[in-house]
Amino acid sequence: MSYQSDYRAALNEIEQIEVSYTGQTIDSLWYAIVSDEEKARVRNEMRSHLELDV
Repeated sequence: MSYQSDYRAALNEIEQIEVSYTGQTIDSLWYAIVSDEEKARVRNEMRSHLELDV
């Protein structure tokens, strides 16, 4: 018995959440900067999908 066979049916139910960000270079390194509002939106959407209190 493998984990792969246990979750095979779930592959058709995967939803993606897109995260908006702005790119910024700091000390020669590139970072994806996510706004507080976007973090809250994604957090609430994930909590909703997981049926947790929003």
